[in-house]
Amino acid sequence: MRRFLRPLAIVLAALLIVPAGNAFAITIVATVNGVPITSYDVEQRVALQRISGQTPSNSSATNELIDELVQLGEAIRLGVNVPQSQIDSAFASIAGQVQMSLSQFNDALRQSGIEPESLKRRLQAQIAWAVLMQNRIQINPGVRQDDVTAALLAQGRQTETVREYRLQQIIFVIPGDASAAVVNQRRSEAEAFRQRFAGCDGALAQAAALRGVVVVDIGRNASRLNQAQRDALETTQAGRTTRPERTSQGIEVIAVCSITEVAGNEAARVDITNQLIIQRGEQIGEDYLAELRARAIIQRF
Repeated sequence: MRRFLRPLAIVLAALLIVPAGNAFAITIVATVNGVPITSYDVEQRVALQRISGQTPSNSSATNELIDELVQLGEAIRLGVNVPQSQIDSAFASIAGQVQMSLSQFNDALRQSGIEPESLKRRLQAQIAWAVLMQNRIQINPGVRQDDVTAALLAQGRQTETVREYRLQQIIFVIPGDASAAVVNQRRSEAEAFRQRFAGCDGALAQAAALRGVVVVDIGRNASRLNQAQRDALETTQAGRTTRPERTSQGIEVIAVCSITEVAGNEAARVDITNQLIIQRGEQIGEDYLAELRARAIIQRF
């Protein structure tokens, strides 16, 4: 909702110096499903366009009013009700953004030839349309990862993937004062363990049959491994282990329980995804409004 209010609030500081329009005879300029749009409505919308920073014109003002009646008609059909409290809250939010009290804001609008109720009717339509759009977007397929990848490539960004591991650390414990013969014996036991390794699910049972063997599930925390162990992961398949290596704790093998390929350029993918969501929302909105206009009975005079 804030994105509807911000453009209007940015330029409302100029309200006090915008002259009010001249009064004129009220006529009906269009109807939407029998609901009239008057010349007074158009005059009010032109004044709103002016203070909102838009290029004001009777034609664009009339089109906006037609669209809003179409949108409100759809809201009524689908049972979407915008409480007056929500409209008042949005109105007060704009007043707050331009640092005015409600009384000051009402006076400033009137000095610009705008009745506060005209702005509130515009806010009602915007809130109702936001609800309709949210419902419409939910029933449409989301942004696919293939679309994100294609957009990345179109912008010249490389798509990267990195490996994410789930790991077990299997330690053949060796005392600090162990002889070379003991170290070699434990290395042989670790190699035999590695050759018989049947997966992480059975590692604890396999280790229980051996003396002084500890199995530590370290999950995805590869940072606790030394550089040589991390390098060895690159050539180790899921369900296998790295070669035995001497560490401060003993002889270790690292079991690779699973490998998942994840996007390495995640920040870029999030940025592109957000852009595509916005574009998709805009396209859905355009298509939805065109559909409603085609169904409506619109007459211009």
